[in-house]
Amino acid sequence: MKPNANTQSSDTTTPAPSTPAPTNQTSWSGPVLKPWMIRVFQGAGVDIPPYGAERDRLAWQGIEIQRFLGFSRTLTAGTSLPEALDAYGRELKSRQPPLEEWRLRQAREALRAFRRGSESWQIIDGENGIEVKFHTKSPQPEGSFLGADE
Repeated sequence: MKPNANTQSSDTTTPAPSTPAPTNQTSWSGPVLKPWMIRVFQGAGVDIPPYGAERDRLAWQGIEIQRFLGFSRTLTAGTSLPEALDAYGRELKSRQPPLEEWRLRQAREALRAFRRGSESWQIIDGENGIEVKFHTKSPQPEGSFLGADE
């Protein structure tokens, strides 16, 4: 067999030089806290750190909010936010195999922040099917989210 870029000759003693990855490819480093997620959390009174484990935790909660919004697009027009939250909670708890407790806890925290940081919730029949609409609340004073019962 004639050696080429995809094979090595048995008589080659030095390895071929490695080729760097193209600059448009990056490795996945975790979820990103998107601007709309930041506004939801700020509307709920959550402090957004510039970096670190707490910001990563909020980014994962943002992913859970995205999952909830996707689930909400399967509901009927006119479904209220409390009804959508209850239906999503039931769906999470009914999964097989069951979700681990930490995942359910993360979902509860995320959806609590979403409920506090959003307003004007609507599920409507749009031109392209079911649409979920909401507004983010104005930022609340830091810490107003923590410790409040709801």
